[in-house]
Amino acid sequence: MDRLVDACPECDSPEFYGIVGSPVGDAGTDHDYRCRQCGEAFDEPAHREAKADSGGSDMTRRLERMDPDDLGGEA
Repeated sequence: MDRLVDACPECDSPEFYGIVGSPVGDAGTDHDYRCRQCGEAFDEPAHREAKADSGGSDMTRRLERMDPDDLGGEA
């Protein structure tokens, strides 16, 4: 699968959240995002190829392995 994901520029983790405008965000920071893994604050996520195991939930992994025709619905 050749797809790009956004990731922390410090530790390469795709687990980060926006902190600007968040009611529980970091007061006084000049950055837009914070990494859930290493705590780094940054403005722009890095872009990298998705790894084989995205580390997502079990449901995410099962959906990624399914044939699109088996998922139903209209495209």
